Amino acid sequence: MARRGTTGFIAKYWGYLIFVLAIWGWVAVDDKIKIAPVLIVLSLGALAYFLFKVPHQCGAINRQAKPGQDPRCRNNAKGLMFGCHLMQHKRQNFFQRMGIGKWREANRGLWINPKECLASVVALTSIVSGIGGLVVAIVKPG
Repeated sequence: MARRGTTGFIAKYWGYLIFVLAIWGWVAVDDKIKIAPVLIVLSLGALAYFLFKVPHQCGAINRQAKPGQDPRCRNNAKGLMFGCHLMQHKRQNFFQRMGIGKWREANRGLWINPKECLASVVALTSIVSGIGGLVVAIVKPG
């Protein structure tokens, strides 16, 4: 039987590496105009990873929770936009994240523990980085 090594870890968390490369490009490279297309691609890749692939807990409201129990689903899910394997949870999380419903309810699952906080912050930072790359590519100084 094959042993699971670093390949599984890299395949599962590749978006963090792309995000670090994008931040490194913003910080370390002086001529941002030359690398603007690379920054845009890295930012879009990181955003796609965090919206659709990052592993996290589902967080959808579970209708079958017993009194005194946390009503949030604790199943594993992929991506900040979707829920676990249950179709209703996928729909519920998608509509909450898209702004259909209360803003507080939509954000509750994004900030429940450090792992989800980091994924949420990185997704927002990737959006800002992508917009910054577009601005640098469009507006040439001088």
